[in-house]
Amino acid sequence: MIYFLKSILICYNIIILLTVRKKFTVMDKEIIDSIEQKGISVIIPVYNAEKYIERCVNSLFSQTFINNMDLIFVIDKNSKDKSEEILRDLTKNSDKTVKIINPQNGTGAGYNRNQGMNYITKDFFGFADADDYADNDFFEKLYDNAQKFNADIAVAQTKVINEKTKREIMTVNFPYVSELYTFSEIYSKIKWNSVWDKIFRTKIFKNDLNVRFARSEERRV
Repeated sequence: MIYFLKSILICYNIIILLTVRKKFTVMDKEIIDSIEQKGISVIIPVYNAEKYIERCVNSLFSQTFINNMDLIFVIDKNSKDKSEEILRDLTKNSDKTVKIINPQNGTGAGYNRNQGMNYITKDFFGFADADDYADNDFFEKLYDNAQKFNADIAVAQTKVINEKTKREIMTVNFPYVSELYTFSEIYSKIKWNSVWDKIFRTKIFKNDLNVRFARSEERRV
């Protein structure tokens, strides 16, 4: 069996979803009340990523929108390599807004993303994986278009690249829409469902919303 490593986010077309119907439950009030700043909080789970973490950090630090971004790195407690050491060394003298957290009550990408969501401070949030890298204006284009169209979610066209051969495995597209969709309806229209090609408006959590990763994506130990 051949395994491919998803390792790139390239944003050259921005697709906008205009409004998401509200069908969820409430986030903690103290977290909601702290959300005031314009920009994007980006959550990055880290698990045995020492080969890629420097590239990921450099890509994020090179974003044209970086002064309006919070970077929230969540170290999986079962990560055994030098990912955290490398990450702390790369960020210790940085003037960027970086948080590194070490949750201890669970493991897995879903659990770590959920933990990272507790630290959101911007009016939009998104995700990256520790092996991802992006065009320098990736987050700026997403944010600017979300603002321009008053969108709750902005979606980028992305490419998935074979890390060894550098060949494109697939391009992920989403058609332009301007209708009301539920969250599940949006994802049913996408063949490759992911969170690392989107940003989400944080205020959708204020009116009885609580979008979190399912327990099936968590591993509690």
